[in-house]
Amino acid sequence: MHHIPVNRSPSAPATSAIHQSLAEFIAYYAQNVMADAKSQKVVTRASTEDPPSPRYITELLTGIIRGMSPNPDQTFHQTTFITKRVNDHALCDKGAYAPWRRSPIWLILRITLQTTLHDLNLDERFSYKSFMVYVLSSVLGAALHYKQPDHLLFVMNAKLARRAWKLSHTNVTQDGLFAMDTAFDINTIVSDELEQRWKRVQRETTKKIDWEVPTGQELLAAARMDPSRTLPYLKKAKKLNAGMQRPVGSKEWVVPGGEDYAQRPASGSLIGPEIPPSLSKMSQGQLERTIQLYDFECWVADELRAIDLPQIDMIKLNKALNNYIDISLTHYKGNPERLSVAFLTILELWMFIDRKVIDWMPMLKQYSPEIPVTILDPLLLPYRSQMERLAQVEFYLEQRQREGGRKSAIFYDTKDRDSFVSWFVGQSASLQGTLQTMEREAIQQTHRKEVEM
Repeated sequence: MHHIPVNRSPSAPATSAIHQSLAEFIAYYAQNVMADAKSQKVVTRASTEDPPSPRYITELLTGIIRGMSPNPDQTFHQTTFITKRVNDHALCDKGAYAPWRRSPIWLILRITLQTTLHDLNLDERFSYKSFMVYVLSSVLGAALHYKQPDHLLFVMNAKLARRAWKLSHTNVTQDGLFAMDTAFDINTIVSDELEQRWKRVQRETTKKIDWEVPTGQELLAAARMDPSRTLPYLKKAKKLNAGMQRPVGSKEWVVPGGEDYAQRPASGSLIGPEIPPSLSKMSQGQLERTIQLYDFECWVADELRAIDLPQIDMIKLNKALNNYIDISLTHYKGNPERLSVAFLTILELWMFIDRKVIDWMPMLKQYSPEIPVTILDPLLLPYRSQMERLAQVEFYLEQRQREGGRKSAIFYDTKDRDSFVSWFVGQSASLQGTLQTMEREAIQQTHRKEVEM
């Protein structure tokens, strides 16, 4: 919102020097982009077409002119101000050539119009708001006459309705207000026209389907199979399948994935019986790698939660987690849905390991895991079972955040006495002994250096 003086009488002497300085000021700020007026988003270049903020005119320039007047305080108190909503927010995309902002000429026209009508002391029914409603109604009527596109008519009609609504909430007398009558009429006409256009589009694009109810004889004929017609199709399908996969011998076929996939377990999984499963031997084929990762993800989703903690070697499980991270994030790159499943699998493995580590060292429960719950918001999980697993991970993270939110982190060096590092060293006899040995050696080295000096 900006305040603009209504009184158009100059507050500074109308001399040639004043006119020259004013012209130089306006020309300079019309060609130079102000640092505070630039768009905050990144663009490919700085555009001189971006107008500066209007406050450099409404506040800076008017303040300079008022300061040049003989009686600035008197001029200020005698000046009547109007308030305008500039709406000059910068609009810019990352790949845009330059930001777009509303032209300042529109602001100048609005101010000139409102100040002129104010000086004429017209009735409120013929004030600035009424005039704007009438102008917009006239422009919208012309646009309808020249058959402008639907989206333009809709936006213009909405803008007119907004203006009319604002005028109806003022103190202007509604009796004899021709601007409101004109706006109401054109608004109704445009709305009806847009409705008729939409119905015309529906009629032209809707496919007409005329279904006839089949007879009983037709239903029986459709239910019977005709082998004379089916046999040629089956021969073509067999020939096509034979051409897609070339036989090695008379009865031997190439198995996708090599010998590792030739003997697939009866359970349908290729990850083997070991717990945790190993991903060290990955196939070079894209399809086979996808199947191996899918088998590992199914093991995590279906079998991990049913295994007791003492049955799993945490070192091996941590190694399997690291292998899965290295392989899956690279293999699923560019596939948001599969990456979402990968992140869910990673967090479920982390949750399982975190529980085991807390059982081994309960003090860790008092420290934050440093994983925000909002990190799971962008995941794209199409199945309900995956959403239920995600809800369990979110609940566990929220619980860990509540229990360990007051302690400092454990993943960076700190001198905080409440840190996990300080606590762990303090309760470990071996680390205390090492610390005392280091302190004694430091004292001895300091003593030897003092003797040398």
